[in-house]
Amino acid sequence: MLSALATGLLGALLVLFLGIGVAAIVVPAATGSLALTVRTSSMEPTLPAGTLIVVRPTELADLVPGKVLTYQLKSGEPTLVTHRITQRMLLADGSPVFTTKGDANPQPDLAPVKPVQVKGTVWYAIPYLGWVATLLTGEARTVVVSIVVGGLLLYAAWMFTSAVRDRFTKRNTAVHDGEQRDAHESERSASQDGKRDPVDRPDQHTDDRSDAEADGDQARTGTDEQRGFDRQHGRRRQRHPRLG
Repeated sequence: MLSALATGLLGALLVLFLGIGVAAIVVPAATGSLALTVRTSSMEPTLPAGTLIVVRPTELADLVPGKVLTYQLKSGEPTLVTHRITQRMLLADGSPVFTTKGDANPQPDLAPVKPVQVKGTVWYAIPYLGWVATLLTGEARTVVVSIVVGGLLLYAAWMFTSAVRDRFTKRNTAVHDGEQRDAHESERSASQDGKRDPVDRPDQHTDDRSDAEADGDQARTGTDEQRGFDRQHGRRRQRHPRLG
């Protein structure tokens, strides 16, 4: 009982850690997204400081008010800002620009955001994981990715092996149960046959008595015939007495 509980708990923790690793590292790397850490409180309570956000590329047509946008503070510079779009406007040449604002800020950002500054929109967020992600840079991130991928492969192999083992166990159990049922049925049939034998014997005795009674009737019939013959023969002797 305790062993099964401990195994289940360890499996759940493994799945949790692997899931976090996949969400924070593998998915961004596979989809061309960015894993970023929120460092200020300007987007509280939606995205508090320390939250890990995954930003994916987004078409300009999909950038509408309400979307949380990540953009470069100045085009070509590494500093990024993640604020919510509050207004979409078109310039004279037809290109869009966006007004943004932090959820916790009283005023919108001063400069409108141009398309060249846009990095994408927030896809999903994981609270508190951002602080851990800041420690995983360069070679450390590569090592973690390798560990996560290896862990996923091991977990998949373990699940497959467990499923195959459970299937064979169920099959063997079913075969064993079937054999036991057949044995019980055979014993029950033999027991019922043994109980039916005494019931059949009185019929045999009845037949035997019937045969004996028939023999007795034939004997009595023979005796009666003999007596009749003797009486008739005696009368004849009386009617024709011997001379002498």
